[in-house]
Amino acid sequence: MLFTSGTSGTPSAVVVPRGALEAALAWYEEAYGARSTDRTALLAGLGHDPVLRDLFVPLSRGGSVVLPPEGAAGRPGELLELLHSRAVTLLHATPRCWSCWSPGTRSGPACGWTHCGWSCPAVLR
Repeated sequence: MLFTSGTSGTPSAVVVPRGALEAALAWYEEAYGARSTDRTALLAGLGHDPVLRDLFVPLSRGGSVVLPPEGAAGRPGELLELLHSRAVTLLHATPRCWSCWSPGTRSGPACGWTHCGWSCPAVLR
């Protein structure tokens, strides 16, 4: 059982059949070309459904996961510095998170692959 993010108002419990996680991970690995050298940052909370993707895609390929300090998501400058200093190569961030990084300053992480979700800020299009 997984819980959705609650974007529509309330998180919902979802029963997931056996094998669904493996199939989803295989799709992400192929779509993003995940490699053993990839590093991703865990920006989603442990109770948020993207944690499965953010943890298991890099780990299933032999990559690593960077754990930002608590509250870093609310401090864009600190988070961006962490992403650069830890050489994060694969990042899944919400549109709100991306909107914190303004163009012209170091307009976001220098990752090979980024994923923004359903409403990508205009600066990234």
